[in-house]
Amino acid sequence: MRHWTLYDSLRHSRYVATRLGIWKKRGMCDLERFLAKLGIPLSESKQSYQFMTSNFKKRLRDQIEVHAPRFQLDNITFGSFFRVTSSVHFGVVFDIGLFQQYEHQRLQLSASDVVYSISALLENPQKSHDDDKEDDTKQMREENFWEAYEALSRLENTYKYNNRE
Repeated sequence: MRHWTLYDSLRHSRYVATRLGIWKKRGMCDLERFLAKLGIPLSESKQSYQFMTSNFKKRLRDQIEVHAPRFQLDNITFGSFFRVTSSVHFGVVFDIGLFQQYEHQRLQLSASDVVYSISALLENPQKSHDDDKEDDTKQMREENFWEAYEALSRLENTYKYNNRE
């Protein structure tokens, strides 16, 4: 949610989308009702999270825990952690492919961000190379695996590079 609006973060969450069925009009209405129960105006939820009024952000977690069960969103929050590196150089971070940062800023990456990014690489459908679908699928999975593996390796190398003494 660091780079999104609260509204978009909820709307694009796999968990919320499937629980509320947001692809239907009723699901979208339920999402907006959920935000209303949290006490967050729709206009506030549609602006960047970092610029939301601090009062709304302070009580958000408590309000979610109170109202989420009414919408069958019992597991909407989960624990995660962040890795923060020392000063990062633009060229190195840009090469990772998972995110962009600017020169001389700290890189903050959550474990869930990495999981979603690597999952997207693993699940990436690619175009068929020939008519043999079974061999094609196997080859696609293999290529996706190595692409995800390389992304993790680049991430690890960038972390080592930026935290050397």
